[in-house]
Amino acid sequence: MRDFYEKCRNERQLTDKQVCEQTGIKQSTLSDWLRGESQTLGADKAIALAKFFDVPLDSFVRPIGTKEE
Repeated sequence: MRDFYEKCRNERQLTDKQVCEQTGIKQSTLSDWLRGESQTLGADKAIALAKFFDVPLDSFVRPIGTKEE
């Protein structure tokens, strides 16, 4: 999921800061997730990213009990 986020962000030539500004996600929250300090995003943040990048929600969430690839 993190790799997919990076791909989406890079395709649009955006910085993490710009994504945060446009989605309302705190930079510290996104940073923690990208560094692996937080294993999941909250549902509201996953929804915001999916809508922002116009991708399916499951691009940023995974079923409980599964590991990120």
